[in-house]
Amino acid sequence: MQPGTLTMPLRRNAVAPLRLSLVGADDQPIDLNGASFKLDVRLYPGAEGPPLFSVSSGSGGITIVDAVGGVIEIDWPMVSAAIEALPSSAEAGDPSAPRIDTFCYDLLLISAGGQAQAIVEGPVPVSFGVTRNG
Repeated sequence: MQPGTLTMPLRRNAVAPLRLSLVGADDQPIDLNGASFKLDVRLYPGAEGPPLFSVSSGSGGITIVDAVGGVIEIDWPMVSAAIEALPSSAEAGDPSAPRIDTFCYDLLLISAGGQAQAIVEGPVPVSFGVTRNG
Protein backbone atom coordinates (compact mmCIF):
# COMPACT_ATOMS: atom_id res chain seq x y z
CA MET A 1 0.00 0.00 0.00
CA GLN A 2 1.36 3.40 -0.99
CA PRO A 3 0.90 6.06 1.68
CA GLY A 4 -1.38 8.98 0.91
CA THR A 5 0.05 12.48 0.69
CA LEU A 6 -1.06 15.30 2.98
CA THR A 7 0.59 18.67 3.56
CA MET A 8 0.67 19.31 7.31
CA PRO A 9 1.23 23.05 7.88
CA LEU A 10 2.37 24.21 11.32
CA ARG A 11 3.13 27.59 12.90
CA ARG A 12 6.02 28.35 15.21
CA ASN A 13 3.91 30.72 17.30
CA ALA A 14 0.59 28.86 17.64
CA VAL A 15 -0.29 25.22 17.25
CA ALA A 16 -3.56 23.39 17.74
CA PRO A 17 -4.37 19.69 17.87
CA LEU A 18 -5.06 18.13 14.48
CA ARG A 19 -7.84 15.58 14.04
CA LEU A 20 -7.55 13.14 11.13
CA SER A 21 -10.13 10.67 9.81
CA LEU A 22 -8.27 7.74 8.26
CA VAL A 23 -9.96 5.88 5.43
CA GLY A 24 -8.80 2.95 3.32
CA ALA A 25 -8.76 2.51 -0.45
CA ASP A 26 -12.44 1.50 -0.24
CA ASP A 27 -13.31 4.90 1.33
CA GLN A 28 -14.29 3.14 4.57
CA PRO A 29 -12.79 4.11 7.95
CA ILE A 30 -9.71 2.13 8.96
CA ASP A 31 -10.43 0.08 12.10
CA LEU A 32 -7.80 1.19 14.61
CA ASN A 33 -8.54 -1.31 17.39
CA GLY A 34 -5.20 -2.54 18.75
CA ALA A 35 -3.22 -0.10 16.59
CA SER A 36 -0.65 2.49 17.59
CA PHE A 37 0.98 5.37 15.71
CA LYS A 38 4.32 7.12 15.29
CA LEU A 39 5.06 10.34 13.41
CA ASP A 40 8.57 11.75 12.86
CA VAL A 41 9.51 15.14 11.41
CA ARG A 42 12.86 15.33 9.61
CA LEU A 43 14.75 17.81 7.42
CA TYR A 44 14.16 15.61 4.37
CA PRO A 45 13.17 11.99 3.59
CA GLY A 46 15.97 9.62 4.58
CA ALA A 47 17.78 12.16 6.80
CA GLU A 48 20.23 10.35 9.08
CA GLY A 49 20.21 10.58 12.86
CA PRO A 50 17.35 11.32 15.20
CA PRO A 51 14.25 13.14 13.94
CA LEU A 52 13.79 16.84 14.61
CA PHE A 53 10.88 15.75 16.78
CA SER A 54 8.54 12.82 17.11
CA VAL A 55 5.05 12.09 18.46
CA SER A 56 3.45 8.71 19.04
CA SER A 57 0.48 7.06 20.65
CA GLY A 58 2.80 5.63 23.30
CA SER A 59 4.05 9.06 24.40
CA GLY A 60 0.63 10.69 24.49
CA GLY A 61 1.22 12.76 21.36
CA ILE A 62 -1.27 10.81 19.23
CA THR A 63 -4.63 9.72 20.59
CA ILE A 64 -7.09 7.34 18.97
CA VAL A 65 -10.36 9.25 19.35
CA ASP A 66 -12.65 6.74 17.57
CA ALA A 67 -11.07 3.35 16.83
CA VAL A 68 -13.95 1.99 14.71
CA GLY A 69 -14.40 5.32 12.91
CA GLY A 70 -10.66 5.65 12.14
CA VAL A 71 -10.20 9.00 13.91
CA ILE A 72 -6.96 10.11 15.58
CA GLU A 73 -5.79 13.39 17.07
CA ILE A 74 -2.21 14.69 16.97
CA ASP A 75 -1.37 16.82 20.00
CA TRP A 76 0.82 19.50 18.40
CA PRO A 77 0.68 21.73 21.52
CA MET A 78 2.54 18.94 23.38
CA VAL A 79 5.58 19.56 21.14
CA SER A 80 5.13 23.30 20.60
CA ALA A 81 8.61 24.10 21.98
CA ALA A 82 10.15 21.66 19.46
CA ILE A 83 8.14 23.23 16.63
CA GLU A 84 9.20 26.74 17.62
CA ALA A 85 12.85 25.62 17.81
CA LEU A 86 13.00 24.00 14.34
CA PRO A 87 15.96 25.19 12.25
CA SER A 88 15.27 28.15 9.99
CA SER A 89 16.67 29.46 6.74
CA ALA A 90 15.04 32.89 7.17
CA GLU A 91 17.42 35.76 7.85
CA ALA A 92 16.41 38.14 10.64
CA GLY A 93 15.43 41.58 9.47
CA ASP A 94 15.21 40.69 5.77
CA PRO A 95 11.53 40.98 4.72
CA SER A 96 12.30 39.36 1.35
CA ALA A 97 13.66 36.17 2.98
CA PRO A 98 11.33 33.19 3.16
CA ARG A 99 9.23 33.01 6.28
CA ILE A 100 8.27 29.37 5.77
CA ASP A 101 10.65 26.48 6.26
CA THR A 102 9.64 23.09 4.87
CA PHE A 103 10.40 19.75 6.49
CA CYS A 104 8.91 16.27 5.92
CA TYR A 105 7.01 13.64 7.90
CA ASP A 106 5.38 10.26 7.69
CA LEU A 107 2.74 8.71 9.90
CA LEU A 108 3.15 5.01 10.66
CA LEU A 109 0.24 2.81 11.68
CA ILE A 110 1.56 -0.05 13.81
CA SER A 111 -0.71 -3.10 13.98
CA ALA A 112 -1.39 -5.03 17.19
CA GLY A 113 1.11 -7.58 15.84
CA GLY A 114 3.85 -4.94 15.57
CA GLN A 115 3.93 -4.49 11.78
CA ALA A 116 4.37 -0.86 10.71
CA GLN A 117 2.87 0.67 7.57
CA ALA A 118 3.29 4.28 6.42
CA ILE A 119 -0.25 5.49 5.80
CA VAL A 120 0.32 9.19 5.07
CA GLU A 121 3.36 11.36 4.35
CA GLY A 122 4.22 14.76 3.01
CA PRO A 123 5.71 18.18 3.55
CA VAL A 124 5.53 20.15 6.80
CA PRO A 125 5.65 23.86 5.98
CA VAL A 126 6.38 25.76 9.20
CA SER A 127 5.61 29.48 9.23
CA PHE A 128 6.82 32.01 11.78
CA GLY A 129 3.62 33.89 12.41
CA VAL A 130 3.64 37.41 13.87
CA THR A 131 2.43 37.23 17.49
CA ARG A 132 5.01 35.76 19.85
CA ASN A 133 4.13 33.24 22.56
CA GLY A 134 4.48 34.22 26.20
